[in-house]
Amino acid sequence: MLLDLASFLVASVSVVVQTLVLAILICPLAATYMFGLLISAGISIWRLVKHDYGSNSVTEANLKPAMDTLYFLALLQGALFCYRFFFGLTKKGLAKVVVGKCNDNEELEIVLLYLGETRVGCEKDPLFERERNLITHAVDLIGSKSHDDCVSGVKMLYTAIGLRERGLKDARVKRNNEVCHNQWKEIIGQHMMMKNLIISASSSFVLQKLLQTLDPRGAFDRKTRNQGAMILAQLALDIQLEQFPWAIQYICTLIGSFEEYRLIEPYHRNRLLRKYEQNWDRQASRLPSPGNNASSLREDYEKLVLTGLCILRKLATHEKNCRIMRKTQGLLPRIMAPVTSDMTHAFDGGAWSARAVQESLQVMLLLVAAPGKTGAKFRREISSNKEAISTMERILNCPCCHIDLQKRAMGILIHLYMDTMSRRTYPKMLVDNFTDDTKDRSIRKLAGEALAKLCIQDGSISSIILQVNGDGVGSLIKILLLDDAENKTCRIRAAQILEQMCIHHTQRDESLSKLKKDMIDTMPKVLSQILCEDKTHALTEAAHVEFPEKEVDIENQCDNPQDNALEETSSIRPQNKKHGGRVEVEMVVDELDNDEEEELHAPLLSLCVTICNTFISADQDLSSQFGAFSLPKKVKEMVAENNVPTAPCLRLMKLACKMVISMMKHRGSYKKEDLESLKEALSSASEGMSFLDISMVFASEDDGAAKTMKPVRSLGSLVKEAKESVAKRVTP
Repeated sequence: MLLDLASFLVASVSVVVQTLVLAILICPLAATYMFGLLISAGISIWRLVKHDYGSNSVTEANLKPAMDTLYFLALLQGALFCYRFFFGLTKKGLAKVVVGKCNDNEELEIVLLYLGETRVGCEKDPLFERERNLITHAVDLIGSKSHDDCVSGVKMLYTAIGLRERGLKDARVKRNNEVCHNQWKEIIGQHMMMKNLIISASSSFVLQKLLQTLDPRGAFDRKTRNQGAMILAQLALDIQLEQFPWAIQYICTLIGSFEEYRLIEPYHRNRLLRKYEQNWDRQASRLPSPGNNASSLREDYEKLVLTGLCILRKLATHEKNCRIMRKTQGLLPRIMAPVTSDMTHAFDGGAWSARAVQESLQVMLLLVAAPGKTGAKFRREISSNKEAISTMERILNCPCCHIDLQKRAMGILIHLYMDTMSRRTYPKMLVDNFTDDTKDRSIRKLAGEALAKLCIQDGSISSIILQVNGDGVGSLIKILLLDDAENKTCRIRAAQILEQMCIHHTQRDESLSKLKKDMIDTMPKVLSQILCEDKTHALTEAAHVEFPEKEVDIENQCDNPQDNALEETSSIRPQNKKHGGRVEVEMVVDELDNDEEEELHAPLLSLCVTICNTFISADQDLSSQFGAFSLPKKVKEMVAENNVPTAPCLRLMKLACKMVISMMKHRGSYKKEDLESLKEALSSASEGMSFLDISMVFASEDDGAAKTMKPVRSLGSLVKEAKESVAKRVTP
């Protein structure tokens, strides 16, 4: 008992002694270490104010200046210490200014990390901050050998992208056009910087590290994988898979099931793999893991799937990438999965399902359009998938499906014509869609373009068109004569289809007689529209057209600002039927999908020339069909108005010459002065367009426009023949 009491007393005394030592020695030392510069600055101020350096300061002439200098140096050191101390306190405030109103603590930490590392670098080298920003620093971190630095770099780059795009989004909400314009310029500059720093040959190691973040069995966690995918979605248009053929397998894994996605982080996965071997994934779902919140996991999973499809869509724009994708086993079924399973109709997945189907159709459309053997193999594989074909047909005929889905589905079915539909069913479907004025204009344009190409490739299709709905020609003529600026492209396609029917339908039967009669009756009406159009009235109306204000939305398919592909899109909310009601589904539609403006007069005039040469006999009086106006005079006016050295005008001049030659082959009474002025107008056009006519010899055959512009005969030879034909009709 006494021994225990003695031990307690000794221990108590030891604690007291140690406490006193700490209070007397350690605490002052710590205070001196922490605030020594402040203490020395305070003493310096006191001594400088007092100026009392003792009796020696009078006898020693240099003592006072020396002491003043010493105290001033100590004071300066203390001032610098205070500046650094208070600047450190404002660092967080500065980071909040950069981050903005967002309450994301992780973004704040990333910006603080950048500020801290930049400050340390500047302390070592004052020129450290030159040409340095959040993106350049992030790329340097990704390219480092340290795994932790690489993870920090991915987070930093992801944050940099998000900050810019959130700024644009806020400016759009406030409708501040000037700020929006400036933000756009900064985002474009940011994208170009990323491209130069990551895609260039010298930085291929950085791109390789980013691609490795997608590896589901790699050393990166789920969050880093998601962020790496978002960054790669920004750069996918410039990635060449030939450099990293293995990367397509990692990208393919982005499009997986939710069960695959929610598997826990790499460390725990490897531990489970060693313990449970093949059944490790079943055990994983039963174990807790940070970040496995059900709602956030689902949201992240949906974004990752859309990001994966977005990356594949951009990669598929390059032929060489398509070739590698063709050789990747299991890739196409994953891409087609949303379409094969008909997620828009068979599942109640809401907006995400519709977006997944949209992205899937976009990738499929690029793959089937790939040139050569690559596209042929994709078309064979897709056409053999009956479920996918059935889904696309259902989308095309569904009144509740978004128009963008219907456009993509039709585009794919057009490429799969030989494999997916019979010879009769396919043209009938195109005619039905093209002539149905209740269909969206973009669908009708797409169907008309496909039907025109089909008629050029296979002339026998004309007999099928004649039998569609009892009067296929009548429906096409109705579109042709509809003087509506909004249906301009449809009128062009109708003219092209009817012209091919006039050329190729030679079977002498009742349908040919009807076609001939309808075309002869239609030709004067079409020619009158071309030659007697009130251009002043048309321009006046066009000047007063009001366009609805559109809100620009740059968010990409991942519904996340970090996955902006820098494509201008618009948000359209179609109505989708679900359980008897209507649900709004937000889709992303490319503004750049709009067709380029085409010249209307040339296709219409070409049709008229074909009708004259094919169906109107030489003994018929052509002039009597145009009433009071003079046909040569109107043609001359058209030639004079379009005497401009451009490719569309060149084509129109050639057609005008052919029309004049055809006019002179038929009976008709024309005034001599009208014919003479027509000859002069044609001569003037030939001289002004001679150089352009020669240069069109080198027009590329791959260009769709060039196929119609490439001269078979020169304008000069056509003008010469036209003038000779006119000269024969002019009486001396």
